[in-house]
Amino acid sequence: MIITCLSAAGIAAQNLPPAKPLRQETLLNGLRTAIFPGKDGKVYLKLRINAGAAFDLQGKEGTMAILAGTFFPNPGAADFFREDLGGSLEISTTYDFIQITASSRPEEFLTLIESIANAVANPTIDKPTVETLKKAQIERIANLEKNPSYAGEQYALARLFGNFPYGRPVSGSIQSVEKLEFADIIDARQRFLTADKASLAISGSVDANLALRAVRRYFGAWTKADRQIPVTFRQPDAPSAEVQTIDGDVSGFWMALRGVARGNADHAAAEILSVILAGRISKNLPSGTKPPVVFNRAFILPGAIVIGIPDGNSADDRELIRSLLSNPISQAELDQAKTLAASGFQTIGIDDIWLDSSTYNFKGLVNPAASIAAVSLSEVSSLASRLAAERIAAVRFVKNPKTSEVK
Repeated sequence: MIITCLSAAGIAAQNLPPAKPLRQETLLNGLRTAIFPGKDGKVYLKLRINAGAAFDLQGKEGTMAILAGTFFPNPGAADFFREDLGGSLEISTTYDFIQITASSRPEEFLTLIESIANAVANPTIDKPTVETLKKAQIERIANLEKNPSYAGEQYALARLFGNFPYGRPVSGSIQSVEKLEFADIIDARQRFLTADKASLAISGSVDANLALRAVRRYFGAWTKADRQIPVTFRQPDAPSAEVQTIDGDVSGFWMALRGVARGNADHAAAEILSVILAGRISKNLPSGTKPPVVFNRAFILPGAIVIGIPDGNSADDRELIRSLLSNPISQAELDQAKTLAASGFQTIGIDDIWLDSSTYNFKGLVNPAASIAAVSLSEVSSLASRLAAERIAAVRFVKNPKTSEVK
């Protein structure tokens, strides 16, 4: 048996992107487009609209997720991409953007481009469609809320951010989606679904010049915004120092503290620190307990580091977290964490890196694995010390309590 161990630097070297796309152009309507080489014989199209759930109005969370659903509201759309085009279709919504990821056989790439262009330039927004999408979204939310990890993270983020957008779920709540009206989706489309807010990456076995001509033809009619709407968010207040207690079907102790933005110089250090923190928490838990989860949630604005201890329903673990953040980090611990953190970005493609450069206003193409490999011990230690001083929002889930209480 041969065991291969890759360092973070080795993983980063395998993921270094080319210097630039094969072709790159901004259309007259503002749509940024880039063509990249491919490897597996398929053509991939990724369209990112740089307006996500952070723009949902308070009380109407889920608006942008429903808007994304109007692109291909017919359940048979995925079958068309799979059976007729020999590819796939996926639509995702985050706080920062909506993204369509679709693929096809090379000989079907013109149909691929045309299908996506028609979907975003002329989405199906009528009352029956919106009502159907709302029902489907409510079912998805109901299933999500049964997941202890999802529920724990959402409560912790709400405790940390309050009414700030990152404290509200991307998918919305059952109550907020029920309140959505047809006019809300129309308004979101007019404000955010414009070509100048989008970036398009195409990769695969296509002629770059032909692909750009097709993009001009099919996406050229997509309108740009007639005016720019300034975006301002009131920064969240400091979270309450009290532990919020929730009665539920499972126990657990969830925490969240302010992190860094995706475009911040400390983002790579935060990825590494999350791995270190998860390992340190595991060593401090009784044997046989469920492992902790630690997420670094980074967005356009400073996000959060979320910590979940599934079996922790008695002790206040915030002092443990502060202690673990304050303890010195060894070089060996850093190197191991770098390798684990970088491995999460092994599959990231140059098209995703290019799209991120647009969303987060990077200077050039920033490879996450390479950024992680370049982080120094002093940078991670400095971030850990800074976060140790942050106020930690905390939520305790109590299984089958006799009484429910919110402190």
